[in-house]
Amino acid sequence: MTHYEGNYSGRQTVLWAIAVATCGVLPPFLTGGLAVQIRTELGFGAAALGIAVSLFFTTQALASAPFGRIVERIGPRRGMQAAALGSAASLLCIALFAGSWHQLIGFLVLGGLANAVSQVAANLALARGVRIERQGLAFGMKQAAIPAATLLSGLAVPLVGSTVGWR
Repeated sequence: MTHYEGNYSGRQTVLWAIAVATCGVLPPFLTGGLAVQIRTELGFGAAALGIAVSLFFTTQALASAPFGRIVERIGPRRGMQAAALGSAASLLCIALFAGSWHQLIGFLVLGGLANAVSQVAANLALARGVRIERQGLAFGMKQAAIPAATLLSGLAVPLVGSTVGWR
């Protein structure tokens, strides 16, 4: 199997895929982890939080197929770069500009679009950049990035949210 245009080794490809997959799901997980502070400041309830987070995942689900075709054209490396930038933009916008529930939804939808790109780009990178006999392990490691993002989000509550504030 040939490597894609990134010319990464199989290990580097797996590490990049894990990093991008982790970043992709941080917006809703950090929002959920810091929900008490966010809800208090922005003035909405638990049901509204559930709607906001579900819109992240709805956006991801709806955008995955069309973005998959785009990632196939631009390549997994550029797709992962775009996804990381989109996730960072979502997180920064939430922290700096979310002043209402509606704005939070908009920034989470942006994160959902970025996560759609991140998942398909990471999967394509693994399919093209990892030897076929190692792909099961590689995809399993990439999927484990999602619970790792939950762990990181949980750690953010006492380390950041309780000391510095959710923003």
